[in-house]
Amino acid sequence: MLSFIIGASALLAGQAAGACTRELLGDVATKFIASAKVDGNTFKAATGLKYSENYKDANIASGVYSKAINVNYTSTLLDATACGVYVEIIAPDNKPGYQLATQIFVNADGAANKVEVVVTSDDPSWPSWFYNGKRALEIALKDQQSGLRKELPEAQRPSREHLKSVADGYFTIFGGKDKKIPNFSKGCLRQEGGFPKQLDCTLGVPKASQAKGSLPSCGTTTASTPHPDIRGYIIDETVGTVEVFSKFQGAPDSHDFRVENCEVVAVHAVTTTLGGKSGSGSKFGGGGKSGNGAKMGGGA
Repeated sequence: MLSFIIGASALLAGQAAGACTRELLGDVATKFIASAKVDGNTFKAATGLKYSENYKDANIASGVYSKAINVNYTSTLLDATACGVYVEIIAPDNKPGYQLATQIFVNADGAANKVEVVVTSDDPSWPSWFYNGKRALEIALKDQQSGLRKELPEAQRPSREHLKSVADGYFTIFGGKDKKIPNFSKGCLRQEGGFPKQLDCTLGVPKASQAKGSLPSCGTTTASTPHPDIRGYIIDETVGTVEVFSKFQGAPDSHDFRVENCEVVAVHAVTTTLGGKSGSGSKFGGGGKSGNGAKMGGGA
């Protein structure tokens, strides 16, 4: 019996790769968000679901999603190739306030087999880098209205390989000798949690070293080497965006990058200070702390 269960699990894992449609993943996202708004976990979960909060294994039955959240804003990314969904939830009116970045990976039937959450909050038990839910909501709505989350025409979509290379290259800024700095558009802005000011994407960043090229490859001719600080990728070519879970200077973190015309046009970060150097006066984090009264950071 045990061998049958293991075999069935392996089969489902095999089906998950490349077996998901955007329609299925859209339904997963919708049901996950609906579950977040009520007590308990009502989304479809596979047997043996792996769940973590800020990269520590946790019990989903008592986790951050176990109680109804007063949700103000959500955004989603769908990755049919990886059978993955990214959900961002901003809930400043909840008690406590939250900005949650969540990666969900599913089997071919839509049942979640892995859920990971980066939790930032005004609750001091969740150490957070520049948490300010109201400010994060303001920026998210502004970006939504400006079209930074809208679908790109098919001919204007960067390739999956290029989007991955943008994330891998960005993190070489903060570690490693072989720099693969992506191209940033003029006017690209970076939002770090609820920091009171959007920062120029190139602040503290060396000059681009990736070839710009043209769509869809944007000069990416070989698969990029996964950056060791990156834990998981959600790549949605339809909106020209890659989102990664990473350890930013040791801290659990989510970064997403919007790419248009082979250039990064926006960067969003949701970052904790749990176990990391952010907020300790390090080179790319200038003494930050939970809340918005922290000294300006230079490159999350």
